[in-house]
Amino acid sequence: DKKARVVVCNHVSMIEPLLLLLVTRATPVASADFARLPGLGPVGRLYQLVWLDRSNVESRQAAVDAIRQRTVGADKDKWPPVLVFPEGTTLNGRALISFKTGAFQPGAIVQPVVATFPYR
Repeated sequence: DKKARVVVCNHVSMIEPLLLLLVTRATPVASADFARLPGLGPVGRLYQLVWLDRSNVESRQAAVDAIRQRTVGADKDKWPPVLVFPEGTTLNGRALISFKTGAFQPGAIVQPVVATFPYR
């Protein structure tokens, strides 16, 4: 949906974030742990990723605020959509776990995406 401001996908590997970045041009919400990696940190800052430390209450609120600004705020049209993996972790693709609610709090239009890969 071209009106969607939040792209939501299950997280089964490190492949689907890269593919969705290329296809949707959305800005991901990513673990703050990745910001410390030599390659990903500088690239993430360049692309203005939303960094999230799930163990920190202020970081979680800052992420919700950033999602709100980028999806329903006055200058939302200046930002690409936000890419969120609301399970908060990677899984094997056989089931979903409870979604974290932060990405849904602003009430923006959501485009759901399902990633599946063949497992043997």
